[in-house]
Amino acid sequence: MKKLSLICCAIFMITTSNAQRYFGQSAISAHTGYGSDGYNIGISGEKYLGRTFSIIKANFNFASQKKEILEWEVPTNRYTLNISYNYSLEKQMSTLVFINIGGGALIGAEQIKKINLPDGVTQYHNNDFIMGAFIAPQIEFVFKKGSNISSFIEPQIAFDFIRKFDPFIYNIKMGLKFYL
Repeated sequence: MKKLSLICCAIFMITTSNAQRYFGQSAISAHTGYGSDGYNIGISGEKYLGRTFSIIKANFNFASQKKEILEWEVPTNRYTLNISYNYSLEKQMSTLVFINIGGGALIGAEQIKKINLPDGVTQYHNNDFIMGAFIAPQIEFVFKKGSNISSFIEPQIAFDFIRKFDPFIYNIKMGLKFYL
């Protein structure tokens, strides 16, 4: 997972492409990143609402890491579906960089995997429902006109209302966006 994330980050940084954004257009994207919930990968779909500079976005995200519980490292996986509203500041910006400001809600599951423990130590492993809210501005990079691909960086700060571990989640994602 770590190698895949690093390879994807390198590809995203090397990409020199552009996207033409039209009112009512749809886009799909893929991303990878790292943060307090570990390495993550995900895909998303978004729809630009006609003549409003508004974007509705749905994102599926998978994150994996090892959490320290007492003296043991326990592998955890986190699956989330994020639904967000973004507003694009492209009207006030240059044609090379767009900033989309947004936030929304997330729901999902956190899986705590079972590990081998010494005799007498019991691990309660299970899937827990998680939900929360987040803010996620997105910076989209445009390099040349006429292409329907762009790259982006998206920092995200989330607060999970129901979670076994730290409720504050932060990460940064890098990705590619393809306009349909």
